[in-house]
Amino acid sequence: MQRPLRVLSWAGVWGKALCDGVSRPFHEATGVAVEAVPHVGLRLPDALGRALEADREPPVDVVWCNTSPALRAARRGWCEPLDGAPVLRELADRARPPGVDGWPIAQTYVVHYVLVYRRAQYSAPPDSWHVLERAEHAGRIVLYPGGNGFYPVAQVMGGGRVSDLPRNLAPCWATVRRIRRQLATPSYSIGLSDVIRRGEIDLAYRALPNVLGFQADGLDVDWTAPREGIAETTDAMWIPRGLAPDVAACARAYISFALSARVQERWCEQLGALPLNRDARGRSRAFERSSLPRDPDDLTGILHIPEDIKATHEPEWEATFDRLCADRQTPRAGRSPGPS
Repeated sequence: MQRPLRVLSWAGVWGKALCDGVSRPFHEATGVAVEAVPHVGLRLPDALGRALEADREPPVDVVWCNTSPALRAARRGWCEPLDGAPVLRELADRARPPGVDGWPIAQTYVVHYVLVYRRAQYSAPPDSWHVLERAEHAGRIVLYPGGNGFYPVAQVMGGGRVSDLPRNLAPCWATVRRIRRQLATPSYSIGLSDVIRRGEIDLAYRALPNVLGFQADGLDVDWTAPREGIAETTDAMWIPRGLAPDVAACARAYISFALSARVQERWCEQLGALPLNRDARGRSRAFERSSLPRDPDDLTGILHIPEDIKATHEPEWEATFDRLCADRQTPRAGRSPGPS
């Protein structure tokens, strides 16, 4: 290639792990430079969608994003097929994208959502998600925008079953109504370190990689997996259609490299995620805790919603969450956006 390979990337701990674990080693192995194209949040960039809708050259060569928008892109025919890549045979069963034909996307790892708490406030980890309802935490709890990832937790807090989703979310929305005045303004994680350092929040619902990033920043926080169970998600990589053949071939090589066992070990250990390559043996030290599974196909203690169900229904769920929370009168707890 005559130019760098452009990879859509989150910032913060996510972007650093991708650079250290995948992009820099890929450059060293192939001589192809990699340019990280910064992105915020879970929705795909508008510029990417507009280019694909108009059959123009996309602004990135590899899309690294949450699996839900990746599946929606696959359903719209936006993805170049990855079928035939030998590394796909090394992946765990759940890595195969559900609800679509073949391999338009490749799921990369599993990320777990946990409860973050300030150690100065709790001598022992909170053992239940119902701690979110305690009056002393009013206005001092942070979720993700749109309630991202929180729906299965809210469902069980409301006495419901995750298996009832998406048919019956009444328990979920009852929980949101009950705790909405407990919540500070939803926030992504870049910039949240300063909010925590100032002591402005007590509890947060976060992806484990973000929590490990807080700790690396020297914050006195810890995390726990409450007894009701924890939710999880996966991220994915895919190639947008409309690239020149040589660029698409390089993008395919990059994704295969990212999915290989040795690279998965290094990348996921730094990130704090569970690799989807079955031959990747290394794990972050976080997985020494018994509350986290070490096998990506093990759903013990996991409030699991299949990725294709999330891809179909999350936009509607986010809108409902935002509508229910629109009238809360609580302090802002951090405005800086960040990764999933």
